Amino acid sequence: MHSWPRLRRGALCTSIEDFHASVVSCPGDARRCGTPVGPGLLLPRLFLRLVGLLRRRVRDPAPAKPKDPNSGLLTGTQLKKALATASYFPAGYAADPSLARDTGDTYQAPTTKSAANPHCAGLGATSWISLTGVEGVSFAQDSHINKNTSVELDQEIDVYRGTTATDVMKDVVKVVAECPSYTDSDTHSTVKVTGASTVGLGDEAYTITLTDSAWETGTTLIAARAGTAVVSVLSTDGSDNGATSAKKLADHVLASVKSMSGSAGQS
Repeated sequence: MHSWPRLRRGALCTSIEDFHASVVSCPGDARRCGTPVGPGLLLPRLFLRLVGLLRRRVRDPAPAKPKDPNSGLLTGTQLKKALATASYFPAGYAADPSLARDTGDTYQAPTTKSAANPHCAGLGATSWISLTGVEGVSFAQDSHINKNTSVELDQEIDVYRGTTATDVMKDVVKVVAECPSYTDSDTHSTVKVTGASTVGLGDEAYTITLTDSAWETGTTLIAARAGTAVVSVLSTDGSDNGATSAKKLADHVLASVKSMSGSAGQS
């Protein structure tokens, strides 16, 4: 009767290689081998090892693809369309091409700097929202100036990831606290800065008023949040320091942003 090769005493055959080794080490001398290992014992062990490998693969799935942090956020190209167009502005106003900018159909990397010690004179300039030290992933801005009176209406929309827009609104308040006044570089007079929360505009809003005895009229700035977007405007149009025209413009742009955000899936 044929005798199966045996392993050395105490050895276990756990693979084809082990089984092959047992055959080589026991060339016909059954007395030198240990426990018999035949097909009835070898194949079940190999089957169990294979099942174990398959189970590990099931338990350890491939890592999920990371979510795009800009998913659902409006691009600069879209924001540009949300700005008030030429037909919105009263007669005599014209857009200044040199002050029109946007981030196009791509996103820029967001950056954050401290809002402490801001350049306070920047409150009287376009893109004054940058004094917060936070740059979003997309933006669009432009300015319209009355060629007869030199008064201006500036508008800008910035979009941020996550809850950053809420932080920007807090930083606007901090900027005002850091800048109770500043010196006008043209008149060398003192500009007084005041600010207050504003209801009825977007999810939250803050209004800043700049006044100077050397000016014919003051300036009103408004920052208003709509989801992940912050609309900022500047107005010198009106005897009320531009307050009415600034609020009207902010409300108009906010409505456009909300309409576009809904179609883009922006919260």
